[in-house]
Amino acid sequence: MRDGQRPIHACGPKHTKALRRDRDRRAYADEELWSGRLARAAAADGRMSMEQLSQAAGLTSDQLARAAVWAGQEHHAPVPRPTTAPTPVRADR
Repeated sequence: MRDGQRPIHACGPKHTKALRRDRDRRAYADEELWSGRLARAAAADGRMSMEQLSQAAGLTSDQLARAAVWAGQEHHAPVPRPTTAPTPVRADR
C-alpha cells in the first residue's frame, strides 16, 4: 500500500459505499501519513532503537511521536452497517 491510500473492509456493496463516503469526506492529517511510514519501518525490523526507527521511516523524532499518538486513536465515526434481516439458522439433523 502506498502513502495516501486508506484500505477499507466491508460486508457488502452498501457497506462499501458508506465506508467510501466516510473515507472521502475526511482530510488527511500529516500524522496519518507518518503513521503509515512508521508502521512499514517497524515491520521491517521490530528491534530498532527510536533513532534507527526515525531514520528508517524518514521522520523526525517529533513526527515519530505524533504518528504513534495518532495511530493509537480512533479517527472516524463508525459507519453503520446496512440493516438486513438475519438469516435463520437451521439445526443439522
